[in-house]
Amino acid sequence: LCGLSEAGLFNSLLSKRGAAAVQSDDRVRGANPNNEDKYTGNSFICGNEVFPIEKVNDDYCDCADGSDEPGTSACSHGAFICANKGFKLVQLPSSRVEDGICDCCDGSDEPVGRCSNDCDAVAAAERKALESQRAAFTAGSKIRSELIKTMEEKINKSKKSLETMDPDLKRISEGIQLAREAVEREEAIEKEEVSKMKSEALQRLSEIIGVAKMREDILAPMLSTLFSLFDMLEEDVSDMVKHADDIVFATEHNDAHDAVDYGSHIDDDVYAYEDDYDTPPIDSVEAEDGDDKVLQSPQYTPINCPLLKHSTDERIHPLCVVYDADAPNTLGRGVDAVRRFLTQLVLSRRAAQEIQMLLGHQEVFGTLSGAKEYYQQWAASPDLQTCPADFEPFPHICAVGQSIDDLLREKDFRGHTRPEAVEAREALSLASDQERELKKNRREFERDVEDGRTYAGHLAYLALKGQCFDVTDAAFVYTVCMLGKIHQKEVGKSNSVMLGTFSDPANGIKSLDHPDSSGKVVPVTRLLFEKGTHCHAFGARSAEVMVSCGPENKVLEASEPSTCFYSFKFESPAACTPEFAAAIGL
Repeated sequence: LCGLSEAGLFNSLLSKRGAAAVQSDDRVRGANPNNEDKYTGNSFICGNEVFPIEKVNDDYCDCADGSDEPGTSACSHGAFICANKGFKLVQLPSSRVEDGICDCCDGSDEPVGRCSNDCDAVAAAERKALESQRAAFTAGSKIRSELIKTMEEKINKSKKSLETMDPDLKRISEGIQLAREAVEREEAIEKEEVSKMKSEALQRLSEIIGVAKMREDILAPMLSTLFSLFDMLEEDVSDMVKHADDIVFATEHNDAHDAVDYGSHIDDDVYAYEDDYDTPPIDSVEAEDGDDKVLQSPQYTPINCPLLKHSTDERIHPLCVVYDADAPNTLGRGVDAVRRFLTQLVLSRRAAQEIQMLLGHQEVFGTLSGAKEYYQQWAASPDLQTCPADFEPFPHICAVGQSIDDLLREKDFRGHTRPEAVEAREALSLASDQERELKKNRREFERDVEDGRTYAGHLAYLALKGQCFDVTDAAFVYTVCMLGKIHQKEVGKSNSVMLGTFSDPANGIKSLDHPDSSGKVVPVTRLLFEKGTHCHAFGARSAEVMVSCGPENKVLEASEPSTCFYSFKFESPAACTPEFAAAIGL
């Protein structure tokens, strides 16, 4: 008997009585109850060999399949069956027999008396867990059915909506065309009304400031000084100066209202060289520039532009385009055009006080030299008067500012609107909004139908698309958005890292068999999220979400099983499938 283990000694003593080693309930220790017949009688058969019954559980492996040692650890490939009376049979590797750990709830894998029999408590706990699992499935399955029903109804509704949408779009499109025609018609009338008001305002203003009497030797300094005042007042007139030729030519054709945007720049559809003025400015030349010819700016001198005799301000150069030294009869036309520009400039900038001060300075002192400084002193005076005392002998000068202000109030064409045009614009805007809304709805309906095809068989997950759930693990907060993205950020910080995007419905949703918390294998759904933020030498981050059946949606656990690959345990009614019910015995 020397050399035998405690179990072998126990079984050997029993074998002396001529029976297979047994345990307290007269079963062969470690044997499967379904195979009890193999261990009765005086012999034991394994394969093609017959052994005396005493060879069973003698702590020596005789059979290749290890069946002669069900109750010992003699056979490395053997199996030990825990009887676990009152609970269920459990199979253990033979290496776990008498290893000092109580693996069987009845303690049968260890020597008698070493382990207590806890099978009743274990069975009760498992029954309770199973009942909880079944209750969770019952609740989750009901929610899953509702989710699927909701998505099916949404998809079917979208299909029907698409069927009736084209006629509605056609009707609205026709309405938009009619509304647009009405807008064009009414705005044309409105534009003529504004044009008339502008023309009347310009005519009245030219009379108030007396531009018809101004000579070139006054016009040029008047413009230059007015520009200086605008500079001082931080009034930007660069666009107006830049398009001076557009303004004067358009005005000459009685189209000033089309040429000037009072307060901004010239309308895009107006340009200088039209009708009788369709040739380039004087002294323009064409220069080669690759394969194309470009127009170079003309060179103006006091000869071909008399304005330059009286001012060196470069900002008046664009006005030189109205002169033509080779055609003397046009010089008068040039002066008139400059007068019109000055009138337009005063009107567009509503420069009533400024032009009054310049006119008064010219009248009182006979020059515009020092007019800017005179204006500054007047503006800084603590008892500022509408008209300086120096101008009082010239009441017509003192009336200029007030007359211009009255004119601007009376002819305020900038805010003029025609009620019929307003109504037409509102109708067009409403119809356009309806069309945009209808097209937006159509895109949504088309997406619903497409998603229905893409996620066929996974409608419960589609119903959760876009819903996000958080879980905190150690120093990080993870946000899992179903069929969307997963982000990770440090607790208390705002910057986040994208761990992956769900972008492949065909391969990103898979059903797998996976052990639950009790070790029972149940089906779960694996969602794959890829192409996350780059992770050093490991490439793009990625993640999986293992979804198990539960009555509510929540992230149970977050982990990083390998560098830059993340795994999340998620519970959801979406996983409460008929396959799950079969796995738990429902």
